[in-house]
Formats: sequence, C-alpha cells, structure tokens
Amino acid sequence: MLLGRSVWRIHSCTKHALVTARGDPNPIRCWRRAYTSRVKLEQFAKMSFVDYPPKPSGIPGIVLQRSGPQHLSQVQNLLRESFFKDEPLVTALGLAGKTDPDFIDEEAKLVLEQLSLLAIDERSDQIVAAAINRTVLPQEMTDWPKEIDQMKCPQTQKLARLWYTLSTKPNIFTTFKVATYFELTFLVTTKAARGKGLAQLLAQQSLLLARESQVPLAVIYCTNVASARIAEKLSMKLIGVHSIRDYIIRNEDFRNGAKTSTSLNDQISVYAITLGENMAGRQHLLSELVTQTRPDLESEK
Repeated sequence: MLLGRSVWRIHSCTKHALVTARGDPNPIRCWRRAYTSRVKLEQFAKMSFVDYPPKPSGIPGIVLQRSGPQHLSQVQNLLRESFFKDEPLVTALGLAGKTDPDFIDEEAKLVLEQLSLLAIDERSDQIVAAAINRTVLPQEMTDWPKEIDQMKCPQTQKLARLWYTLSTKPNIFTTFKVATYFELTFLVTTKAARGKGLAQLLAQQSLLLARESQVPLAVIYCTNVASARIAEKLSMKLIGVHSIRDYIIRNEDFRNGAKTSTSLNDQISVYAITLGENMAGRQHLLSELVTQTRPDLESEK
C-alpha cells in the first residue's frame, strides 16, 4: 500500500471500550469471526495507513473520504444505530437490536482495509452514510464455518450462518476463477441523511475504487429493493436470487420470531460486475450465470 504523509498504526484505533447493549448491563459476549477474519487482522497489524483527504461529493454540505483507523469508532456506532436496528434482512429475521455488540464492532474493522468510503457532514464532522467494503480471500471463506461454530451467542450465530450461506451461492471463486474479489458489504445511511442519493453515490465511487485497486470483480448482496435498484443503475448483473421467506419458513433457527408475512421484503439479490484484466472472459461467465439465475437458497441445503 502506498504511504501518505500522515501514517496511522493499528494500535491507535483498537483501544476502544466495549459497548454495552442498551437495557442490558451484562450482555452475552461471544467470540466472533465477523468479516474481519484472522487473516485480515494479521494483515492490518503490519500495515501503515494512509490519511486520505476528503473530497467534494457534489452534494451540498457533504464530503467523501476514504476510511482510516480514525473513523473506526464512528463506523461502529453507524452500524449499531443505522444498520443492525432496522436493516430489512436483520429485521425480517427477528434479530433487530439483538446482535452481539462486540460482533458489530468487529464488523466495523473492515474500514481498516481502507477500501471503505464515507459520507461526512461538513458542519458536524459526523459520518452520515458509508459503503463498508472489503476484498474477499479464499482462506476467509474456508475458515468462516469453523469460527461460526465457536460463537456462543445464538442470535448472532444464526445471522452469521445465513450470511455465510449467501456468500457461497454462487461460489464467486469457482464461478469466475478469481483469486480475490471486491465486496460492497454494508451500504448504510442514517435516517436523517436518507433520500439524498448518498447510497448510490457511495456505491458508484466504490466500484471506481475497486477498479483502481485492480480487483477483477465486484459483488454486492442486496437485501432490499432500493439497493438492488442501485446495483442495476451501476450496470451490475444479477447472478443469484434467494427467497428469504422460504428460508425463514424452512429453517428452524428462524421459525420463531421472524416475520413471514407477504409484506416481507422477500428477495435477496446478488449482483456482480467485472473489472480489470480478462474482462471479456469473465463477462462471458457473468452472462451465462445471469441466464441461469433462479431462487436456490434452499435447494442446496
């Protein structure tokens, strides 16, 4: 990674206090794999970090900035308050507000890879929206099931198992024959900042960053209609569709407490776009996969 004038070390951001769940002075805490795998944490420990300057967003009062260690605390709070409390999939599964706070804080450490993009309010200097991105490595996917098995928080473990299932259908590595890929993992906006086009802007800029980083493929898992529309506007192709309603009904883990009404935002859509070298070959694979796309979350259980 290129070095900037201002350099951050890992220890400057990891000494943060544990968060206590509201209303529960002694929440269950569990070992969590999260998206920041041991592989990545070892990588972060050896890194020097660039202090990227903010740049204009084109939206009055908002600047965009590439993430760094200095943003970790704010991103942790953003995920707690604006994703894990009302995100459609988490809500549908009956897990809103029940996810282990330590797990959420670990998820936020994705910003240490410095591939995430933040929308910051100039007056308050607060993050109001973010595209939390990462690169995915084969070893992470291999290690993930074993680490999920070690979780002691049932609700968090259920969510992690579902995310793992979604991340392997289709198997991006074998389908596109890539050694890594870029994932837009969390696209989140505070309630006060919604309706300004920030999510689409951040997703668009994330794809530009992925191309700049020379990653061969970018993927996003859309758990609501709004994010799926954004993916389509950015010319990403639909490569997988999963019925969350069917998953809830058939899976004992979620049968109690989940919402199974017809009003449920039922579809999880997987989108991808080819980048960089060998685009023609991967685009052919992408086109073939698009024609085969069908709901199949349960067919391979």
